[in-house]
Amino acid sequence: RLKRLLQTHFSSMPRLVLMFLAFSIAIPAVRAESDLPLWLVQTKLSGDFRYRHEGIDKTLTAAQYRNRIRYRLALDTQINEKVKLGARFASQGDWRSTNQDLKGEFSQKGIVLDRAYMEIFPCELRKITAGKFGNPLWTTDLLWDHDISFEGGAISGKFAEGFPLKFGVGGFWLEP
Repeated sequence: RLKRLLQTHFSSMPRLVLMFLAFSIAIPAVRAESDLPLWLVQTKLSGDFRYRHEGIDKTLTAAQYRNRIRYRLALDTQINEKVKLGARFASQGDWRSTNQDLKGEFSQKGIVLDRAYMEIFPCELRKITAGKFGNPLWTTDLLWDHDISFEGGAISGKFAEGFPLKFGVGGFWLEP
């Protein structure tokens, strides 16, 4: 009965997204007499959780419904003014997304290493990134989904201060 009620209620809505939790915690500034190293003080913990009930209503076929979750937990550390390290753990989806289907099987869901990277700032206008990281290139949703994590290395930056043109080049590992 409940399933029929939910299907009737949500059938006119193509997608229902509920954001339950998003957080960002920065460790507060520590007094000068503290023994904590500067990199620990400059560590940022952030993450989000999303639950989504989707109704996929295609013409000439029966409507399909699914429940999905996404969980992400990130840790970013500014080691010094030239080096930043980052890592992000996420619910296990497929290679395009970290969304996990809930199928009612009482099964455990996996957590994967979604990103692990190092950024080096050799000068004020340049950045070198290596590891598994977010898209370093200018893009739209038609080219790359924003959830994809690239693997390899990239250099990005500006040509000169005040010059509107930016650049980005990279080498990424792809499997055949």
